[in-house]
Amino acid sequence: MIYLETRVSRESVFLIVHYLTEQLISSQCPAGMVADTLSADIVKALKRVNDCPRELESAPIFCYSSDMNLFIVATPIGNLEDISARALAILRSVGVVFAEDTRVTAKLLTRYDIRVPVHRSDENSSAAEIEKLLDRLATVESAALTTDAGTPNLSDPAFRIIAAALARFGTKIKIIPIPGPSALLAAISIAHFPPHPFVFLGFPPAKKGRSGFFDEITELSYALVLFESVHRINKTLEELARRAGSRECLVARELTKMHEQVWRGTLAEVVPQVAAGTQKGEYVILIAPKEWLRKS
Repeated sequence: MIYLETRVSRESVFLIVHYLTEQLISSQCPAGMVADTLSADIVKALKRVNDCPRELESAPIFCYSSDMNLFIVATPIGNLEDISARALAILRSVGVVFAEDTRVTAKLLTRYDIRVPVHRSDENSSAAEIEKLLDRLATVESAALTTDAGTPNLSDPAFRIIAAALARFGTKIKIIPIPGPSALLAAISIAHFPPHPFVFLGFPPAKKGRSGFFDEITELSYALVLFESVHRINKTLEELARRAGSRECLVARELTKMHEQVWRGTLAEVVPQVAAGTQKGEYVILIAPKEWLRKS
């Protein structure tokens, strides 16, 4: 299948398919290659149907040539305006969306007037359910995979459907990243200490192995990044402060949202500040490298 990534309506693409058939057959461009010649032909055709945005006239159109394409699409972590034009183009073009949280994804699609079937794919999806999703992918030939917020596979089971797709389809499928928002990178970008090298640890264990987890990670010399829920943020910070209270940290909640809040200081200093603040949303905890000391 030749997949054309554009920022125009699906209807307009349908109108020019016949026009491009001979060019596509004679110019089988490699997957991911920028097809300049095809781009020019597409722009000309779009102008004839009066649906060519000005910014597209000088923009490349990407051509993916494979039997099936699975796009791993990063979505906003709070502010819906943070989604990229490329991500919107992909979501408009695919035949189905596999979403960790269908309600969250439906809200995003509605905001941008995107009409595409959405199916659940989360940590509770069984192997049989994943195979049914792949049946759907085989039928429509292109799908997008989204997490409930941010970049897939950082702290969700996106790898399960990716691994299943590769095992089933092999070289017939191309897995294509569509990068974008990430709570992890957003927090790192505002650090007041060197955040690299860092170790990303996701969410700490909720129950079993929790104490040992904190014992182990606080011995690491690298910067540490964790996610935590509103229900356990205070206990997690207390556990960390008990073991490494003098280490500098940054704690952020509701990044990119209206009530975004950031605390800075040592772990011991931040514990009471966070406890006294509004308890809402998910948190990112960024801890400085072990040997880094704050300069007064």
